[in-house]
Amino acid sequence: MRHPIEPRLEAALHAEAQTVPDVPGLGERVVERGRRVRRRRRGAAGAALVCAMAVLVGGPSLLSDREPAGRLAPIDTPSAEPSPKPSSAPSPDASPTAARTPSKTAEAVEKASTRRGVERVLARLPHGAPPAVPFMEGSTLHVSGQAMAFPNSMLFPRTMTPYGALVIKHGPGFTGAEDLEAQTGIVNSQGEFRAVAEGEPLGAAVSPDGDQVALGVLAVRPGTTDLEATARVVDLATGGILAETPVPRSTTVLGWYEGAVVLSTLSKVSTWVPGSKPQPLDIRDEADELSGDKADPRGGSQVV
Repeated sequence: MRHPIEPRLEAALHAEAQTVPDVPGLGERVVERGRRVRRRRRGAAGAALVCAMAVLVGGPSLLSDREPAGRLAPIDTPSAEPSPKPSSAPSPDASPTAARTPSKTAEAVEKASTRRGVERVLARLPHGAPPAVPFMEGSTLHVSGQAMAFPNSMLFPRTMTPYGALVIKHGPGFTGAEDLEAQTGIVNSQGEFRAVAEGEPLGAAVSPDGDQVALGVLAVRPGTTDLEATARVVDLATGGILAETPVPRSTTVLGWYEGAVVLSTLSKVSTWVPGSKPQPLDIRDEADELSGDKADPRGGSQVV
């Protein structure tokens, strides 16, 4: 089923196309130019042929008049060289590039005119509110009606904070796999990047008040060559680490829940209150509480 706006857009485009001026006679111009070039070539060849014939006819008599009486003047054999030909290099008017130039120019003019027409039509259409979800356009982040230029295109936004956009900056050798050189950081409104963590990102979530970020990082343990996964809470204003705990390498930081950081692994979900150890979360108990179920004294559960 067609979108309701498609007929309006189609009608507006057709109306706009009627105002685009045509460029008539392009094919006829190219053909006529080729004819002129051929006529010039034929004229040059004919002139060369006339000169050659004049030499053949008048040459012997001129030579005999110059010899002494009683002596037969030798007759030179006409040169077997072909008559001069016009230069093989085509004139600028006859070059294929020149022949195609009007067509290419007309095509470019048509495309530019069509693009301007589409832009004018779209500008007249009603506009809604700016997207609530941040999105990238090249290396520019658009969020809440504002545009934020990023230093380079290797920055990938995660979410917004009061201090700027939380982004992942990949290393120069990033190929889509594990990136131990990646940096998690903040890009402010001036496009300046400030790192708050380094290593393979394992998820990130900004606290409800926007002042802290919980993130997981896989990095080389200082002083060793071993990899270590940690979950940490970072103060966004200073970049200082407020709390940190070791976690399995399969951990992903999901978010915040009642002051605790929610962590997920391949086999379980845990909550981590900064300053303590992660505690496994019983999803069934949480689901029962949210759905209003009560525990059955016999060990099961019943809906009331």
